[in-house]
Amino acid sequence: MNLADVHLALRAQALAVVVCTTGTMALSATSTGYARLAGSFVTDGFMAGMEVTPTGFTQTTPGIITAVAALTLTISGGRTVQASGGGRALAVTVPAVRVFENLEPTEAGVILPDVITGRPYVEEEFAPATQRLTTNSPRGVVELTGLYLLTWAGLANYDAIAIRRCVDALLTAFPPMQAFTLADGSIARVRGDVAPWARQITTRPGGWAASILTIPWRVTARLP
Repeated sequence: MNLADVHLALRAQALAVVVCTTGTMALSATSTGYARLAGSFVTDGFMAGMEVTPTGFTQTTPGIITAVAALTLTISGGRTVQASGGGRALAVTVPAVRVFENLEPTEAGVILPDVITGRPYVEEEFAPATQRLTTNSPRGVVELTGLYLLTWAGLANYDAIAIRRCVDALLTAFPPMQAFTLADGSIARVRGDVAPWARQITTRPGGWAASILTIPWRVTARLP
């Protein structure tokens, strides 16, 4: 059993999280943001302070939502205007700026000099903790435990519920006893006796407000 496989499995689960989305539909881009003719951005769960990523538009860079109404999203700096068209979507996912363990910040695989002021980011830590032999045979079974920590650093001076919704989406992706099959066939699980939890939201220098999600995990493997 390779701890790196545990780390990568937990990371992949986190990066697949979608906080909220319009789904594929007809949308337009305006000088101030985005618009729709039916449905509701409010009902979909979008909130000011979230980072939204567009698909199907000419301009596909993420943008920060500054105001939400049923039929309009206001985006910091506006957008390149495009008439309404189908096959488009808006989604809030894990922030595009990511700080993986022992690496410089990146966005879309490009190394950044630092996290970007005015942009949310996510940071991870992988902390193996304990191991114990659960059988006494020469080919015994060892149990390993540890923590996977994800910091969701949203933007300060917006409603804290915007950050809480994002962290709750991460929590939903790691329910107690969630199983991950590793490359060698071992099974890692989110622990159920000590289930994942999120800490309070605290402000950070530079204009961020962050909550840390702690995911306890356990894996068993047979000794060689």
